[in-house]
Order: sequence, then structure tokens, then C-alpha cells
Amino acid sequence: MIDLEATYLKERQQKYQNEINFAPLFTLLLLLFALLVFVFSYYKINMDLKFKKKPMKNYVLQ
Repeated sequence: MIDLEATYLKERQQKYQNEINFAPLFTLLLLLFALLVFVFSYYKINMDLKFKKKPMKNYVLQ
């Protein structure tokens, strides 16, 4: 019984170590993704504002 519990303990500790190593990497990737979305949104909004500031006489409707 004690051997079985020791085996289970080792398995749980191994899973815990894997999660400890994965969590910071996942957090960093999530942060980079959020930053990428923020930068893309900022760029898109600026492009839209520049487009709206241009005079409309240069554009031809089809």
C-alpha cells in the first residue's frame, strides 16, 4: 500500500513539475499575443483616421 502511494506521489509530483514549467511560458505567449492585438488595432485605427482626413474629391465612385 505504501509503495502504491509513493508511486502516486511521484506521478503527481511529475505532473506538477510539468505544469510549473509550462505556466510561465503560457503566460508569456498570452502577453505577446495581447500586445500584438493591441499594436494591430492601433495601426488600423490610425490608418482609418488618416483615410478620413483626406479630402473625398480624389476618390471616384463606381
